Amino acid sequence: MFSSDAKNIDLDSLPLSNEAATPHTHSFGGWKAPAPLFKIRTRAPFADFILNSASIDQVDAILCLTDELAVLCIEPLEQRGLRIPEDIALMGFNGIDLFSEKAARLSTVKIPFHQMAYRATEKLLKVLEGKQPYTPGFYEIPAELVIRESTVK
Repeated sequence: MFSSDAKNIDLDSLPLSNEAATPHTHSFGGWKAPAPLFKIRTRAPFADFILNSASIDQVDAILCLTDELAVLCIEPLEQRGLRIPEDIALMGFNGIDLFSEKAARLSTVKIPFHQMAYRATEKLLKVLEGKQPYTPGFYEIPAELVIRESTVK
C-alpha cells in the first residue's frame, strides 16, 4: 500500500471514507521535506452515521470520547437541521484546549493530564530508587466538569 516514495501512495486502498488528498509540504526549522507529502482529509465515519441515521432526531444528547470527536459532530448535526443545545446536547471528554470557536462552546470533562503524569512519574521513581515496592493499584485524581453552551438550554 505504501512505498518509500511519498508520491506512490495508493489512495484507493486507504481505509477512509470520502478521502481527498491534497499536496502538503512539511517544514520544521527551515528543513523542507524532499518530496511533497500527502495530507489526507476525511470525514469521520460517525459523521456518515449522523447524516444517515433515521433516529438521530430521537437522541437527546451525545457524549463523545474526546473533545475532538465532539467538534467533528457539530457540522453533521447542523446539516441535519439539529440545533445545539436546543435540539440535542453535545459534550466532549478530555478538556484539551482546542483553538476554535466551536470548541470554546463545547461542554467537557477536563482531565488533569499533568497531574496524572506527575503522580505516575513520582510512583515510578520511588520504585526504581528502591524507596517503595511496586504495588498495582488505582489513584483517584478528580476531573472537572466544564459546562458550556453545548449542553445548556
